[in-house]
Amino acid sequence: MKIFRVFDIIFVFLSRPEYVSDYPALLIELKWNQSAGAAIQQIKERQYPCTLEAYTGDMLLVGISYDQKSKEHLCMIERFVKLK
Repeated sequence: MKIFRVFDIIFVFLSRPEYVSDYPALLIELKWNQSAGAAIQQIKERQYPCTLEAYTGDMLLVGISYDQKSKEHLCMIERFVKLK
């Protein structure tokens, strides 16, 4: 019997101030045996982009999933549009 602990991990990568207009911030959610779409949905539901309210550059939401049976990784990337 295998026992796995579930951790909620999100990574945030920000550009240096001088590169904000060139490189977007990345909000990355990892999922184990769930879809990459579920990772993107969690980023939105938990309002992770709100933590970067003061960030003036573009943001990308990245969901990465790993399927234990197939050993496949899937990735979904979505541009986040701030409401003005």
